[in-house]
Amino acid sequence: MDFKVWKTIKIGTGLKTADDFRGAFCIQRYRISDWAKDFLDQPTFTVSNTESEINLVNVSVAELGFTEEAMLRGIYARAKEMGLGICPAEVGPQLRLQYDDQPMDEFLSVGMEPIADSDRVLGVFRVGRVGDGLWLYACSGHPVSLWRPDRRWVFVLSKSVTRPLGTSTTSNLDTKSTTKQPPLQPVWNFMEENGFTEAILKRGDGTNITFNL
Repeated sequence: MDFKVWKTIKIGTGLKTADDFRGAFCIQRYRISDWAKDFLDQPTFTVSNTESEINLVNVSVAELGFTEEAMLRGIYARAKEMGLGICPAEVGPQLRLQYDDQPMDEFLSVGMEPIADSDRVLGVFRVGRVGDGLWLYACSGHPVSLWRPDRRWVFVLSKSVTRPLGTSTTSNLDTKSTTKQPPLQPVWNFMEENGFTEAILKRGDGTNITFNL
């Protein structure tokens, strides 16, 4: 099957910590499940240090050739056979942030290396849209978990080439004149009291913005 690029997203955008991502979700009024929050806190959740673009494919279990429920390990193996690759873990939250026109009641699981949560349960990210908004969820990442043919997954189009943004094909540039200083990154602080969460954003200019969640 000749897969086409479904969506191109950016990774390595400067969001590095769990609080960075939670802050970005707060600003855009996106929702995140407790299980997905747990994944963001795990040391196995890593992000790229270089901003680049990555091409994604949106494919159903049936389109991978399964007519009945299939185990996750079989889905991953078939995707690899068909020229698709595993997504970096960062794709989960970045896809949520960059997929604001997701159709209602659509759910896409991210084909990634499963992350073990605080209880050592394996899971992967999932993006979905329901009546109360756009969500970053998590779902089972156990190798023998079963998935119906109509379930949809996101993989990397392995044949595509991702190129760091801002790079040039010119080899003799004056690096001193083209090097840019990175902008000051915002710092998030989250406080919980009496069942309510307050998010405080300390901006690069020293000012603060408070969000009540």
